[in-house]
Amino acid sequence: LLIFSASPIFAADYETTAFNVDVTVNENNSFDIEQTIDVVFPDSRHGLYAYIPYRGTVYREIDGKEVKKDYRAKISDISVPGYEYETSYEGDYLLLKIGSEDLYVQG
Repeated sequence: LLIFSASPIFAADYETTAFNVDVTVNENNSFDIEQTIDVVFPDSRHGLYAYIPYRGTVYREIDGKEVKKDYRAKISDISVPGYEYETSYEGDYLLLKIGSEDLYVQG
């Protein structure tokens, strides 16, 4: 599952205290992925950004030879229970903005 090799969260203004990813691989080659992220904001902030890779290259070994394969994942059914969020695309990532322009969070 090299899709998770990229750091999914970039931040300088908060500390990630827990990061858990549960993946279920389905018979139709799709994945159900649940990420649970606990963060602490030492100062008031609007929220955080999560970058989820949806396009890239995977390398694997088949019969002793390295095989390169480009991938493009379809990401759907996103939910962030209890928080406002927006999605957009930035390069090879789906950008998930969690929080509100009108509210601050601390702690």
